[in-house]
Amino acid sequence: MKYQSLSSFEGHLAKQAGHELSHVYLFVAKDRFDRTSAITHLKKLMLHQFPQIELHSYQVDEVPLKEVAQEIQNPSLFASDKLLIVEGIEALNSQDFNLLHELIVSLPSSIRLILSGTDIKSSPKFYEKLKTHLVMLDLRGEKPWTQRQRIEASLIKRARDAKKTLVMDAMQALIDHVGLHLAELDSHLEKLICFTGEKPRIERVDVEAFIYSALPFNGWKLVDAMLFHTEPPRAINQVNDPSQLIPFLGQLRHRIYNALLMHQSVREKRNLLTKMPPQMIDKFRPLALRFSPKYYELALKELFDLELKMRQDQLKPQDLLTRLQAELYDRAKTYSFTQSPYA
Repeated sequence: MKYQSLSSFEGHLAKQAGHELSHVYLFVAKDRFDRTSAITHLKKLMLHQFPQIELHSYQVDEVPLKEVAQEIQNPSLFASDKLLIVEGIEALNSQDFNLLHELIVSLPSSIRLILSGTDIKSSPKFYEKLKTHLVMLDLRGEKPWTQRQRIEASLIKRARDAKKTLVMDAMQALIDHVGLHLAELDSHLEKLICFTGEKPRIERVDVEAFIYSALPFNGWKLVDAMLFHTEPPRAINQVNDPSQLIPFLGQLRHRIYNALLMHQSVREKRNLLTKMPPQMIDKFRPLALRFSPKYYELALKELFDLELKMRQDQLKPQDLLTRLQAELYDRAKTYSFTQSPYA
């Protein structure tokens, strides 16, 4: 029997509750997390049916298949049943698969076998020859939209188990950040569950706050977000003490001076152009020319005022930068234009 989706396979296992499970299972999927999840689920059922079963795990690239064959053929001294888990079967050659075929068709009733891997290219007809002897979960042909639905359902269930509601746009933000990698998504969600504390809902703002709190601080990226408004300056929340704020203000001042210089004649800005790599100029120039020289002159004034406040007041660095960002945003609306006189 073959299943090509995790939900149909789990449905099969649910129907088997109270009945004897198959002696042989074959899991083929590209994602290791999918294979591990299926093995874990099945192993729990096996242990429930056979509490005294003896477990053995093998990696094909570490243990020869002949050693697995010996374990199958030798009765256990400590338990009446054995469960052998063999992972990495994509590394087996055609001769190995022939040996596996022989082992499966003559498998002792006391043996349970789980085979797992990314592929079975060395023996494409392996399942066809043994379909009366095993149950197969094959996720190689899973459609992208089916995979996404499965992953979304898994994340929603994971959150529900923790008594949380994962809002759809929060899940979208998480997937956009991580990609459709269930192991990483599951790990991020586990941290988000802790990150949100007693909140019953995980929302998009929680995901964004968590992502940015986990990122290493990038001063230049924050400078561009604040000065050129390339994106919301969320990383302001990562500036927690003056030891971060002071060098950041130096970076901001440097960027403002260079942006002003971009508005000068070619001769006057030649000094800057010789110091910047061509690829950096290509990226920096259109940003600098979004706003008039007056905008950058006022930005320098705002920066000077901030440094005075920093010395006089006991405000947190985040509060100072938030105020500066508000002032820059206000100025940008007045002094923006699409074409510079020296473009």
